[in-house]
Amino acid sequence: MPLTTRNMEEFSDLTRSFCLDTGIRKQMESFKAGFTEVFPLSHLKMFTPQEVRLLLCGEMSPDWSRQDLMDFTEPKFGYTKESAGFLDLVEVLVEMSPGERKNFSTVRHGDVVPLPPWGAS
Repeated sequence: MPLTTRNMEEFSDLTRSFCLDTGIRKQMESFKAGFTEVFPLSHLKMFTPQEVRLLLCGEMSPDWSRQDLMDFTEPKFGYTKESAGFLDLVEVLVEMSPGERKNFSTVRHGDVVPLPPWGAS
């Protein structure tokens, strides 16, 4: 269907429906079937929606310590773990607020890379 000013609303409704319903229904049903083989949905009743999101998606605001950054970051392009520039970066990252950490992860990776509930280690 060619998009025109007359059918913008219909086009928007059809696109939304396809992206969030009909276009992904088969994948969602497959995901649900596979998920319930491992963890029956009836067991989810013991968790709040926020707890389920955390268990499935991990922490969306990265929580790291100076030691985490030193242990899990590998400097490149001539920098070493002893380089002043690298150590300055580590200090800046440690001092960031949760929101700044989330924004930094988004800029660095193009998407927030969730940490699992047990952290970075």
